[in-house]
Amino acid sequence: MSKRKDENSVTQCLTMPQNLNFPSYQTTLPVIVHHGKKRRVLNIPVYSISAVDIRQCSKYVRMAALDLFGKTYTHSHAWNRRYKDILVRPIMNSSLEELSRRKILVPGMLVGSHNSDSALYNPLSEMFNYKDIKGCDALYSHISLYIGNNKNGEPLFAEQYITDINVRTEKDMLKFGLIPKEILDSNESLLKKRSK
Repeated sequence: MSKRKDENSVTQCLTMPQNLNFPSYQTTLPVIVHHGKKRRVLNIPVYSISAVDIRQCSKYVRMAALDLFGKTYTHSHAWNRRYKDILVRPIMNSSLEELSRRKILVPGMLVGSHNSDSALYNPLSEMFNYKDIKGCDALYSHISLYIGNNKNGEPLFAEQYITDINVRTEKDMLKFGLIPKEILDSNESLLKKRSK
């Protein structure tokens, strides 16, 4: 089952078919993103289940970041990304919209979130009650890819949540119970800055 909504909708979603014979790049979810007065359609990838299995949000954003922005992220679980990639900043008391407006959050960056309904963890995550690679309680168990803003200036995030490919705003994330915790960038971005 899949559903699509127009650019004014709150959440856009496609459910990945469970057919293992699909190639890795199955289809796309077209989303209109705005940059000032310019707008363009960004085709959000929907990978087959054989390429990105259920509950692999981190693998999804890693592949989508490469396909959409040419950015390379390390292979890592969501809860270990803070050690594998660059921690841009904790979100704390700022909105993602404000951080986007200030260009701290730019398209191609990742946002780690936890599920508020479970106090700290996404209860459907494989790592429920797990520790991160440093032995600490995981700060988050879900990761999303920032793709740009909608026509109202709200940041949009592509993600895989269990089997669904979603495009959500920050408000959608909060309504869904996902609390943004940190902004991350690829190590590749740091190397490019140093070489200039």
